[in-house]
Amino acid sequence: MAKENFSSGEITVEVEAIRLIREMMLIGLASFGEIERLIDRQRFRESMGESVPDDDKVIHATGCSDTVVNFADALRVLDSLETKVRLTARKQARNIA
Repeated sequence: MAKENFSSGEITVEVEAIRLIREMMLIGLASFGEIERLIDRQRFRESMGESVPDDDKVIHATGCSDTVVNFADALRVLDSLETKVRLTARKQARNIA
């Protein structure tokens, strides 16, 4: 199978690169979810009067409540880019044939 890619002057994007970026973003999103779970547990422990040592306190990676929305937006951009790459590759393949 031919490589699917999109070239627009200065940039060339391969479908495989988009897949890899998406995979890494999903790992990041899962990690963010784990941070949120640990923070919730920490808050619960503190609400029950338990002391949480400073060394055991979770530090929020972004400190921002929009992080999940930003991940979703970035994944939508990748989906759109992948669609454009695939369509361009098909058009280029038809022009070659």
